[in-house]
Formats: sequence, structure tokens, C-alpha cells
Amino acid sequence: MDSRTLLRDTIAQQVRDLRDETGESVGFFVQHGFERYCVETAKSYHDLCRSFPLYARRSVQVGASGKVFMAFSNTEELLHGFQAADVAMTKGTLKALRDDIVLTRKNGYAFSDVLPETWGIATPVYVDGALIGSLALTAPAERGGKKAIERIAGICVEQTKSVSTRLTRAINGHSSARDIQAVVKDAFVPLEGPGVANADNRNAAIFSTGK
Repeated sequence: MDSRTLLRDTIAQQVRDLRDETGESVGFFVQHGFERYCVETAKSYHDLCRSFPLYARRSVQVGASGKVFMAFSNTEELLHGFQAADVAMTKGTLKALRDDIVLTRKNGYAFSDVLPETWGIATPVYVDGALIGSLALTAPAERGGKKAIERIAGICVEQTKSVSTRLTRAINGHSSARDIQAVVKDAFVPLEGPGVANADNRNAAIFSTGK
């Protein structure tokens, strides 16, 4: 088994495992510049649920998985880029972004409730210390609440640590650390072209009643 197949298969299994343990929809996101892409997803079995559109892309400035990339990736470069692109960005907006980054680093996971009646949690996935993506979970507000969110956040953090350890051991048998990002890029395609949903036209989470 080559490293790309190993990475895809391991992530796909982890996404399903987290969905099965929590009961909620789960997706795996990778970063590409100032955007994030959903490259693997498993939908909740609940009739009422949220789900991630496969290959949907959105800015890393928004959403739980976006916060993970802002907090654990090239933070200052991303912040500088957003400031340059958005001349109307206020000091208050920039401070809010930095506060989110600090909180995400402190907790080890990101939380978001920017979409109506929805909340989400995301955690960083590493291979040999290199951030390769974000494991994200989304759920309707009616299955939220402080205790439920804290419980699921704990599950997400533990499962992400576990998969990061397994991937590091497995991938190191195939590729050196300097090749990891190339393996990730090759493993999860397409990032462009047909089938890639633009976030300007779609929501990051799709509402479903199971009908």
C-alpha cells in the first residue's frame, strides 16, 4: 500500500469512527492557501442532522475547521493576507480573530456556532508534528448544550490524538517528514475542477431531515 492510499484509508476510517461514536456528521478538511476543503465525510444516522458537502471550500477565516488552520498553521501569514484583502477589517474584527486563535490553542479544539441552529467542533490532525488537516464535527443546536458539547469535544480531541499517532507511525514507514505535505496534496484530489463546490454558492453545512 502506498502512502497516499494509506493516508486516505486511515482518514476515511477515522471519520466514520468519530461519526459512529458521537452520532453526528463528521468531515476531514485540508488547507489550500486561504481556503479549506472538505475531502472526506460521513453523514450522521440521525433523521435531523447537518452534513458537510464533499469538496466544498470556504475561507479558513470562518467555521471550526477554519479556526484550526488559523490557530495551528501559518497564523501570521493568514492574518496578514486577510487584512490585505479586506481593507474594511476593523481592529475589533482582528482582535476577535486573535482571541479565537488563543482560545483554540488553549483548548486543543475549535468551536463554532456561526450558522443558524448549528454548532461544530474541529481538531488538528498531525503527522510527525506537521499539520495535515482538521477533523470536524457538525450537529444541530437541539443536540447541543454545554455538557453535550464538552463531552463530544473530549471525544474529538482523544480520537484526533490517536489518529495522529497512528498516521505518524504508518507514514514514516513510507515517506520522510519533508514529503508529508506532498503526500497530503496527492492523496486528496480534486482541489480544483468539476465537482469542487464554491463556498460562495453553498453553505458549509447542509441541512437534512433524512427524507
